[in-house]
Amino acid sequence: DDPDNGRTLLGTLDYAWLFSYAVTMFFSGQLADRSDMRYFLTVGMLGSAMSCALLGLTYFLNVHQLFYFILVQILGGAFQASGFPAIIAVMSNWFGKGKRGLIMGIWYTHNQTGSILGTVIPAIFAHNHWGWSFLVAAVVMVAMTVVIFLFLVADPCYVGLSPPKHHVSQCTIAYQLVIITLASSGER
Repeated sequence: DDPDNGRTLLGTLDYAWLFSYAVTMFFSGQLADRSDMRYFLTVGMLGSAMSCALLGLTYFLNVHQLFYFILVQILGGAFQASGFPAIIAVMSNWFGKGKRGLIMGIWYTHNQTGSILGTVIPAIFAHNHWGWSFLVAAVVMVAMTVVIFLFLVADPCYVGLSPPKHHVSQCTIAYQLVIITLASSGER
């Protein structure tokens, strides 16, 4: 019931998430460069859904320990940090530098759309059973994870298309290795 204490506690949770997100983002970008984007995004999105569900379950399980909430926020920040580096990598695989600003500007509207939906949909449950706000969001994340895992094509060469001119894809690297190997063995 103490508004000052409430602000302090919410600030602590916000700090735990932001710090985790910022620190993990550095490592996430490096890991994304070395990973299959479908699997990388799947793990990140499922982890984000799990942390969201863990917050929602606190309502039904009557959990009130600050340590639990801090831990869940740290996990949520760590998993959510996987999204931005992976998506930037995928988008740059598909679009050349000449159109990248336009494409990224159009594409990045998803962030604001998600923020709007992420406010409106949970607000439906906030007054009566606020735990459902988090659980419904977690279910939506899991559903979108399935869509991304099944349909994401991380590189145009995976479907037989040529990449943008600036792009050196995994297919291009593999092709160059074959040429170098054949050239060094005297075959062509």
